[in-house]
Amino acid sequence: MYRSLFLIIFLLWGSVNVFAVDFSELDKPPDGIYGGQLLITAQIGMGIPRGSIIDSEKKFVKGSTYTFTDIDTTKALWITHLAYSYGINAEYVIIDYIGFMARVGSLTVVQRTNHGTDYENKKGTLFRNYSFVVGPVFHATTRKPWDVCLSPFAGFSKGYFYAIPIARKTLPSFDPSNYKGAGSTLVYGAELKAGVFFSGGVVIYLGFEWMRNNIKLKHPISEPNSQTGKTYLDGKTSGVIDTYQITLSAGYAFKN
Repeated sequence: MYRSLFLIIFLLWGSVNVFAVDFSELDKPPDGIYGGQLLITAQIGMGIPRGSIIDSEKKFVKGSTYTFTDIDTTKALWITHLAYSYGINAEYVIIDYIGFMARVGSLTVVQRTNHGTDYENKKGTLFRNYSFVVGPVFHATTRKPWDVCLSPFAGFSKGYFYAIPIARKTLPSFDPSNYKGAGSTLVYGAELKAGVFFSGGVVIYLGFEWMRNNIKLKHPISEPNSQTGKTYLDGKTSGVIDTYQITLSAGYAFKN
């Protein structure tokens, strides 16, 4: 997790430095989007995961409790989820208004208990992938200092899934061979974003992205929750994680 955060900070730092160098060239009007242009941007995102996997995680621990033995206090076991991502985008604008993009990136979904600031909270990584996606980009403007675009995409990812990481830390242990999954899977989604161009080719986009990841366990988790008797995924071996993220990307638009 710390390595991923470091990479995100590094990408932002690099983009900000590019912005600082070119923003001073105020005598050059922004070029905007046009056919033949190449855009390279670094992107980060943060948001909320949803889908059958997340629902099952919450359903599995609902009604469970955790006892802080050092202070002899019992609290309800309640978990929250967060998704964050980073990546590098490259887009070639084939003709005015239409481009083609490719992205190499990574997505991480984490969970933590919500016991409050006065108590120790457990943390765990639920899912992490490394993906390569491609897709068309449809722009609403050409040669304007601003841009709005929509990009549906699809591709493949190498994923690492670890079911119920917090439950395995707080409830009786589970068979380690049964809670790992993912592997190489198809991913797809779409991003809608708006951007501003600055002098010298610097561009910054703010957007909203939806991505679907298909998850498959190696084996069904047969061990029920010892406190509630609930079964994870109702005995199934597959599900989905949908992530809804606010994205920020910054980079440079190279002229044809």
